[in-house]
Amino acid sequence: MFIRLLVVVLLLSAAAACADTDAALRLPTPDDYAAGELEHLAMMLAADGITLKSGVKVSGVKVTVGADPQCGAGTNGAALDNQNKCGVTGSSGSLSLSSPTNVSSCQTLSTADGEYRLTQNIGSDATAVCLELNGPRMKVDLNGYGVTGRVRATTAGDARGLELANGSITCDRTTAQAPACLEYTTESFGSFTNVTKFHHLTVTNTANCGASGASRALHIDYSPSGWTGTYLFEIYNNSIETQTCTDSVRTVAFNVTTNKPVKFEYNYVTFKTDSGAAQGLQLSGAAGCLVRNNRFRSLGANTTANLGRPWMIDSGSNNCIVEYNLVETYNLFSAVRDNTGTIVRHNRFLKVQNSGNRGAVWMADPDTGTYDLGGARVINNYFDVEDGTAVASRCAAGSGASNGFIVKDNTMACSGLGCSSGLLGRARDATGCSNTNIMQLCANTTAVNSQADAGAEIKLPSSGTGTCSGAGTCTTQACPI
Repeated sequence: MFIRLLVVVLLLSAAAACADTDAALRLPTPDDYAAGELEHLAMMLAADGITLKSGVKVSGVKVTVGADPQCGAGTNGAALDNQNKCGVTGSSGSLSLSSPTNVSSCQTLSTADGEYRLTQNIGSDATAVCLELNGPRMKVDLNGYGVTGRVRATTAGDARGLELANGSITCDRTTAQAPACLEYTTESFGSFTNVTKFHHLTVTNTANCGASGASRALHIDYSPSGWTGTYLFEIYNNSIETQTCTDSVRTVAFNVTTNKPVKFEYNYVTFKTDSGAAQGLQLSGAAGCLVRNNRFRSLGANTTANLGRPWMIDSGSNNCIVEYNLVETYNLFSAVRDNTGTIVRHNRFLKVQNSGNRGAVWMADPDTGTYDLGGARVINNYFDVEDGTAVASRCAAGSGASNGFIVKDNTMACSGLGCSSGLLGRARDATGCSNTNIMQLCANTTAVNSQADAGAEIKLPSSGTGTCSGAGTCTTQACPI
């Protein structure tokens, strides 16, 4: 918390000294689309009990969509001017090495602050460990080459502050045999500020998940007690394709469990048809996350009983911002549950098709009990709904049961199929919930077609057009935000 506060103090000090007030930027509110790390920093400060008042000026910061075109959607779900920026993985990224040690075979790398660079493809056994990474603050440049076999940093060593980039990793392992192709479960060693980075990697686990376990590409399970900073993990410009899967287990592209903040951007995840309950990003327990400019692409609608999830923000991953992503949905659904303060905004969801009782964005739905999505919002997104539902929820009380969580300033369009049956919002039945499932729809740019199931409630805007059907409760009120 001290480092976060120091950053803000420095920014505010600079603002006070700046005579040109027009060059200053107001700290964004959750409704502003000029968002990013600065806003996320404020959200995490708020989680630490520090509130920044609105109207604060911050100089030297430029966060504008026009200057840096984004993918996804802008105000009211309008398309932005660079959809090609979604999931741009690139062939290589910046990795500054002063005097790297050449690596030409599988081995253990363990020198603190060591720098390593591959000189050729290495490994031949896709089921074996090829690279063991056990040194703190190491930089490993795959240099455009490929690793056949697993790469791991485990509790056998101290790999805090690792940076691994610029190549491919191919393995053949299910979780019954090993966690993933790229495994990071290192030990926690005292106080530190280093960031761990994985970028410009193509990771392929060729194992189809099934009776022998799930199939994962990248697996992180690391919750240190002594780390301070803005993001513990930065995962960017990576490419992963999920494998086919049975209904009972899951294939996961990025599986991340941590108690610290995570930045996840410019990644490209492809879902094979009938990849079962595949997960693009499975994030558990994070103290904040920024998920932006990624592309999640389904190759077709699943026919399996369990459907895939582009992202699953779960298990107390609070205060997340999920923005400017491109999701080619079909009948996949992006899930947010068991957390507070998460905002899903400025994303483009294409080819939204029927996913049963779920929606392209699926909020709450606990396995048991109530998940109170305090402060949760779905705003300024674009949904191309063919014959499904844009936003659905179950057991979502929101920040105060009188308001529910907020669905605001979204646009819903239709490119074909059963357009007349598409819903912007659906509040599912409250079976098993200890609260009334309430969804508030307000200020969306298209006529609202919604459905409230038994025991649930939809609150339509007091002005505007729209319909609400179902066995639940349909009311109207002014938008609370």
